[in-house]
Amino acid sequence: MQLAGEEKYKEALQVILNRNALPFITGTICAHGCQSHCTRNFYESPVQIRDTKLECAKAAYESVLSSLKKEDCCHKKVAIVGGGPSGMAAAFYLARMGADVAIYEKRQKLGGIVSAVIPDFRIDDSVIEKDAALLEKLGVKVFYGREVTSVKELQEEYDAVILAVGAYKRGQLKLDGKEVRNALEFLEEINRAKGTVNLGKHVVVIGGGNTAMDTARAAKRCAGVEHVYLAYRRTKRYMPADEHELLLAIEDGVEFKELLAPDRMEEGRLICKVTRLGEPDGSGRASVIVTDQTEEIPADTVIAAVGEQVPTDFYEANGIHVDGKGRALVSDSLETNRKGVYVIGDGLFGPSLVVKGM
Repeated sequence: MQLAGEEKYKEALQVILNRNALPFITGTICAHGCQSHCTRNFYESPVQIRDTKLECAKAAYESVLSSLKKEDCCHKKVAIVGGGPSGMAAAFYLARMGADVAIYEKRQKLGGIVSAVIPDFRIDDSVIEKDAALLEKLGVKVFYGREVTSVKELQEEYDAVILAVGAYKRGQLKLDGKEVRNALEFLEEINRAKGTVNLGKHVVVIGGGNTAMDTARAAKRCAGVEHVYLAYRRTKRYMPADEHELLLAIEDGVEFKELLAPDRMEEGRLICKVTRLGEPDGSGRASVIVTDQTEEIPADTVIAAVGEQVPTDFYEANGIHVDGKGRALVSDSLETNRKGVYVIGDGLFGPSLVVKGM
């Protein structure tokens, strides 16, 4: 912040890259927890760290890219499975240290959830490509369309294997036996189809996190959609979404249906149980008490943003020990029981923010 204030953007970006390998991505979509907790909130407004990061990245990108060099302190050959934010970050720092790094990415571009799922109106591919160019400059090889199933095969070729596969198992919600659409699958489809997904006139999104906000805003932009409702069992105050994302959803005309717990689907309607708030639960939020009252919401399409899961099956199939929650068991260095195999990011800790995955 000090360097940027002095317009020393190159020096500022070099400082950013010491801890943040994706300045364009985080400068655009970071949930900025630092700003939410900034003490300047008590006086006027928080220090604009995210915006300043993007300003530095734009102003000094070319000069820093041209001067980016590899160090000569690591001569390992490393495979990284997954080209999302955590995989890209690991590749950047290992390559900068001098390692020979290759990323195996099942899609046709880097970015993971950021490129495949987050809507284009929040971040487009040109932004992600700038961060990817930093990896290219450091000599990182990327094998696209390569879904790895056998860690053992990679170990035969590399000194170490880093699994940055994300929490890619889709969470599913069934209402009275009927499965509703998954939010991430919908967002991925809408990115591919550029907003031409047929949803009908009335769409209901279930959830209260950032993914639910993205889903509702994306649905609002689909041709033929007249109303997008967001159903949540608590009130707005207790939604886990970032305040900024929630306000953007309101600006886009998303209609919030608070204190409703979806129960079943019936011929173009979502039947919900009315809830009320009780005493605080273990999370510190008000508990939810379900009543006998019901309320109907018009629903041609119902989309659930109910969270994703780590790929336990993948770990077990590759002989990696998991804990009671199905997450890989790792040492302090994030190494698994298989020597030279590491697990990082959302695939280890569960679905979270981009910056936490990194």
